[in-house]
Amino acid sequence: MAAELCALIAFSALQNNDKVGLFVFTEGPELYVPPRKGRSHVLTMIRDLLAFRPARKGTAIGPCLDTLNRMLKRRGILFLVSDFQDFGFEDAFTRASFKHDLVPVVIEDPLESELPAVSAWLETEDPETGERATVWAGSPKARAELAERRAARRRSLEQLFRSCGVEHVGIRADEPYADPLIKFFRTRSKRFR
Repeated sequence: MAAELCALIAFSALQNNDKVGLFVFTEGPELYVPPRKGRSHVLTMIRDLLAFRPARKGTAIGPCLDTLNRMLKRRGILFLVSDFQDFGFEDAFTRASFKHDLVPVVIEDPLESELPAVSAWLETEDPETGERATVWAGSPKARAELAERRAARRRSLEQLFRSCGVEHVGIRADEPYADPLIKFFRTRSKRFR
């Protein structure tokens, strides 16, 4: 889904005759395609993105944003596409929002934030750490704790975005993703006219 969102953003930039680049990271930078114009550049970039296989599993938004900030000398629009399941990146995020027009695109998967309504044991695995846990999905307490953790994290992110003066795009993995992005572009277009 993240790759498709990036492709949609790249085609939007192409339509505006803007330069577009790509910076993919995990625990560190993994793939960098410098910003350029042109259809062949965008198509090559999308091909590279779709073929990309990460060398590492973790996430380090803060150090990677700082790296990108040092690499990009000119102000630009940065779309940060992530599930934001990381901590300690707030200072780097704030620095990036001062230097660039930063647009966080928050992908949320309901399967990660809500236990299914079943009375069964579920084995879960963190895709980044490999850590496994077994949870009784029928437990109202477990369901409430998970919902509260996700709500607290959402509030924390929204507070960060407000404090930096950035407008974010919320994407749910179980819904069509183009609609929120199109709505964002339309709202933004009206505001800049």
